[in-house]
Amino acid sequence: MHSKTKFVRDIRANEGIIYKASRLYANTVKDQKDLFQEIVYQLWKSYGSFKENAKVSTWMYHVALNTAINSLKKEKSGGGYYTNGGSLDRWVKFEIKSDTTFVKFSGTGY
Repeated sequence: MHSKTKFVRDIRANEGIIYKASRLYANTVKDQKDLFQEIVYQLWKSYGSFKENAKVSTWMYHVALNTAINSLKKEKSGGGYYTNGGSLDRWVKFEIKSDTTFVKFSGTGY
């Protein structure tokens, strides 16, 4: 089982991947922040199933790309920007360049 500490360490080590996907696939700063948060959320949801067959950066890139593409599909279908919703109970703070994004986690595994 993966720990929250390891997850946060992996995110911080590879946040450039998430930041780049957010900048490429969202136009406004608000949407970039929302997409960054959604990518981290999707990474957390699937972190327990990461089997370490590939580099964590490669896995994060694929999750980031898929999440970004899904958000574009959702936006184009008239559903607005994709948000994760749900009941969340913990905040983790991530610094993005000169900006701050707060990501909330829930579930087991930490």
